[in-house]
Amino acid sequence: MNFLHKTLALLSLGALVTTGSAHAAQLYLVSKIVGKVNTRADSGKETSLGQADWLPANTRIFTRARSGVEALAPGFSLRFGEDTAFSIGDRNLQLHKGAMLLRALGSGKQLALEGPEASVWLQGEGSCLLEVATNGGFKVIGLTGKPAFALAEGTKGRVTHPGELLFVKPLDGGWSDPVNIHLFKFVPSTFLLRGFPNKLSYQEEVTRSVQTQTDLITKTFRAVVGDARGTDSFEVKVSPDTTTGSTKPSASDSSVEETESGEDSSATALPSVPGPPLQFHTPADRVPTLKEVFGEQAKPSAPPFPGKLLNP
Repeated sequence: MNFLHKTLALLSLGALVTTGSAHAAQLYLVSKIVGKVNTRADSGKETSLGQADWLPANTRIFTRARSGVEALAPGFSLRFGEDTAFSIGDRNLQLHKGAMLLRALGSGKQLALEGPEASVWLQGEGSCLLEVATNGGFKVIGLTGKPAFALAEGTKGRVTHPGELLFVKPLDGGWSDPVNIHLFKFVPSTFLLRGFPNKLSYQEEVTRSVQTQTDLITKTFRAVVGDARGTDSFEVKVSPDTTTGSTKPSASDSSVEETESGEDSSATALPSVPGPPLQFHTPADRVPTLKEVFGEQAKPSAPPFPGKLLNP
């Protein structure tokens, strides 16, 4: 059975279950492979994964450095990044380590995700990044649209807006306080976006989110969000000032050196952001182009799949 036939089978499956949970008879079809991706059976035998393969159930799948895999499921597109390990369970997708990009296509279904010490259910429409934190919870960053994450099956999810970063605390600890990141600085450094071929429609969708956020930013800070090692806090580090222009940080910015969520640092709390050191933004700055965000001219989109279920 070739890739087209398998895609049609996946579309037929999605048509049978148009609402409710994505648990029932969930199948994942490999649509893209970057580098080398292997599966490992309980016996220890390793097998290479290829395009148009079905992701095997109850088998650990892992990627190496600068490699990854993208898979399609009814109502969802999933992209697993480098140095990531995951498996397909009977009722959920299990992310053991690493990071992934998720796109919810507005099908009305929920996708169950389980980490070492946390579980979430994805729904809605939009895309986001999700990473396993050291404490066993999740780190979530909104990219486009309004994907929502629920902490219990069948409940209403919390919407993740573009540029918003949240931690899902382990052991049913709930959500961390939200912080905002500068997508213009973050997107070019993300392998999950730059390391894979992207359809033109999705590149434009990401670029619109970057442009919209850039228009709304009035002030940024030289800080990065690190890992979440404890159950109730995450690392925030302030980067040294490397700017050489006339713009200088305010007193409240330069007075803060390092803090963690839940601790007092100074009279003015420092919003925390992951990624490279940030520059101060002024409304006069022009918005970035698609080429500036993705680092190259956009390529024409590939022909869409039959039907609408698996198309953005």
